[in-house]
Amino acid sequence: MTTPNVAHWLLKNRDLIKGQVLEVGSKHYGEHSLDLRNTVLRKAGSETVTGVDISSGRNVDVVADLATLEFEADLGHLPNFDTILCLSVLEHVPKVWVMASNLERLLRPGGAIFISVPFAFRLHEYPVDCWRFSHQGIVNLFPNVDFLEYSRSEALAADGSSRFSLKNGRHEKLNRFLSALSSTDRKLARKSQKAQGGQVEPYLIQPTILNLVGIRRSTES
Repeated sequence: MTTPNVAHWLLKNRDLIKGQVLEVGSKHYGEHSLDLRNTVLRKAGSETVTGVDISSGRNVDVVADLATLEFEADLGHLPNFDTILCLSVLEHVPKVWVMASNLERLLRPGGAIFISVPFAFRLHEYPVDCWRFSHQGIVNLFPNVDFLEYSRSEALAADGSSRFSLKNGRHEKLNRFLSALSSTDRKLARKSQKAQGGQVEPYLIQPTILNLVGIRRSTES
């Protein structure tokens, strides 16, 4: 499952979508989800797509829980993939580190993994909601993936109203993106009130997701 706003980011980076593609959490829920296979992946020219989900349904080729299965015993029959899409999935995985390890092993060296996760977001249970992530959290979950100095990664307002590229060191200024104060005038007024020692309204955090893409290193760390 994902949204048109995340699909826009995928299409901007379609040059990295190639070869055999694994879509994690691929079950299509009709009007409540976007059919990546027949939209983004078709436009990217992908011909071989394998969808995996914990339950059967449309666009599910393999029913498996990648967070509970042992790689050698349960996943060794799967091929290695050139591209992995893991979008709006990791927050729902209790043992997220197990899934991250399995995904790394399923990704060929030089292959790309696309990850979309909530940074600040409402509770949404499919069937559980366990985690919120920073960019550093994702980097540590995938130690054998090079996230290219975030050159193709971004923070995205959940409603699609604004985007914030994380490249060129901007990931260090992510907090600036989170202020939901709606206008420059309000920000200036808050700054003036604070300088005068007055009481200021608290910052609000807008619902935000992180879209990160990286390349599997040829050797493990």
